[in-house]
Amino acid sequence: MEDEAKNRCGSDGNRGPREECRAKIDREWIILVVAVLALASFLALSSLACRGKMGSGSYKYARKWRSQLLACQSLDDVEQHFNCIEFVPTGDGSAHMVHVTADVAGRPRALIDSFPDGKWIACAYADSHSEPGGGTVVSRDSDGEVHVFFGHVCGRPHAWGNTLEEFYTNLRRYNRIEEKPLHKFQ
Repeated sequence: MEDEAKNRCGSDGNRGPREECRAKIDREWIILVVAVLALASFLALSSLACRGKMGSGSYKYARKWRSQLLACQSLDDVEQHFNCIEFVPTGDGSAHMVHVTADVAGRPRALIDSFPDGKWIACAYADSHSEPGGGTVVSRDSDGEVHVFFGHVCGRPHAWGNTLEEFYTNLRRYNRIEEKPLHKFQ
């Protein structure tokens, strides 16, 4: 009789230690599953919130870089005001990146290129993953043309060519960016 009383958990004697232990384990598992689901939901929503902004571009930066690029009359001017890189063709249809200027804190990045006919292009840009204005590319070329692109800029835009037209073709081909009407930026 005493052993039986020890095995019961309450004064009503309905549940023994095994049932009580099982109920406790069930509650702990339920709490753990709810906590994991809450954490997963939080991370998924955070990721979606970031993804909505990532790669979408910035009108503010587009206007700023457009103004800065229009003030540059040559690639030398661009190199004085931007942290510049260039893609150098490797001969197999691809290219590798070369830093043209040292990185100076506070200056925007620009992809630059010059062509055998004397024309040139500069594209101010920001990485969609880590920079203010991410997902924005603003180009200015020696013909005075300015183009604004928004989309996903993964690290840096990839483009090169033997002519200005080929460069623009590759810029559109190798990057997930879309040109936007220029009147929005004036």
